Amino acid sequence: MLPPAQLFWYNINMNIKFYVFLFLLCGNLFSYPLWLHTSNTQITNTKGEVVLLRGVNFGSWLLNELWMTDFQPRGSNLTCDLDIRIILSKRFGKKKAKQLLEIYQHSYINEQDFDNVKKLGFNCIRIPFFYKILEDDDKPGVYKKSGWDLLDFAVSNCAARNIYCIIDLHGTPGGQSADHTTGQTGLNKLFWERKFQDRTVKMWKAITQRYKNEPAVAGYDLINEPYGAPTKDSLLKLYSRLYKAIRAIDKKHIIFLADRGPWHGGLNEFPVLKKGRHPIPATISNMPGTRLDLVAGIGDWENVVYQTHIYDFKDWGVKAHKKLIDDFAKEEIGKRKNVPVLIGEFHPWGDNKVWEMYFKKFNSNNWNWTLWTYKCSSKAGDWGIYRTSVTPNILKDSYNELSNKFTRYSTDFATTDKKQIDVLKSGARLSIIKQNH
Repeated sequence: MLPPAQLFWYNINMNIKFYVFLFLLCGNLFSYPLWLHTSNTQITNTKGEVVLLRGVNFGSWLLNELWMTDFQPRGSNLTCDLDIRIILSKRFGKKKAKQLLEIYQHSYINEQDFDNVKKLGFNCIRIPFFYKILEDDDKPGVYKKSGWDLLDFAVSNCAARNIYCIIDLHGTPGGQSADHTTGQTGLNKLFWERKFQDRTVKMWKAITQRYKNEPAVAGYDLINEPYGAPTKDSLLKLYSRLYKAIRAIDKKHIIFLADRGPWHGGLNEFPVLKKGRHPIPATISNMPGTRLDLVAGIGDWENVVYQTHIYDFKDWGVKAHKKLIDDFAKEEIGKRKNVPVLIGEFHPWGDNKVWEMYFKKFNSNNWNWTLWTYKCSSKAGDWGIYRTSVTPNILKDSYNELSNKFTRYSTDFATTDKKQIDVLKSGARLSIIKQNH
């Protein structure tokens, strides 16, 4: 037992800590995110204020895009997240492979990273995830606690900082295109095989059930870059089915709908929303793997946001990027479709003048945006706000070597560009909530 004098000061110290904890807890309660809802071309909260979502993607955290993390040893044919999982399991067994992935995930994003987002002035984080964090192919519909823990971690840390999060299914069962960004290069079976659609619907029902009462979740981003959809009707039909399944559980959250890319007409393929409502098209062609009777009688869409991604990989100059954005602005998608617009991914690589121009254009048009991305390898250039210098060799490094390298994906070991940080903060300042008159 402590001497009386030490015991006295120990009790004082513990009381101070208790009241500080209470103060912080109350502060978080009073600043907890308010529910969001769409109102024609705007997103509003329960106070009737217009909320402009300004944020960043946590890319390569829950779905590893190997070019971003330098996971591709020279001369290897590794292309995607699935390749990494297969190689680690073959080399070390499933249990140790799982441990390594968890070390990577827990290092790549931790509490500090949510603090960093808050300091940048952002009010939103898009959380891209691979379906495999929630289910294995040999146990479809059986959802893993470890996966829920990761999503819960993201949601709770956003909520504690009065930040919204968008839950983004970045890689679906079966794959929504053949691109590596789905987590499984070359697959593209979602729009062609019924079983993968069924699994996607079931997964979204489970996600919705879990987060239906969580206002920190801005909404559900149903399918990232569904570029493998053969026609707009095939995409609209699957969206309709997902919408119906979600709305049977949750009518509060926004649903984000991404387009098939500018080469297919982008958001011009999507219908007009009438007074915040979207009548389902009366006729939709019967594409492979879908059934019209699942769309019939669905009613009207409500509380949705249309999403597109803006990239120009050909020209990094200010002039080319300005034309890209000006051309999109001229289409007046929000006005014509009567819907809020989210630029879910973009990257104005180049000098800071390009970044400044992007933010000025986006904010002047009242577009919601989440830039790509929060962190990447320094070898990927300025794609990430924070840049790592880790070079794991998945094919040769020992378990201990990989474990040690994976811990160095923490932002503690990353570098950043102060001038770029200042530009980002300036762009985010224009995201202050405006009063809706």
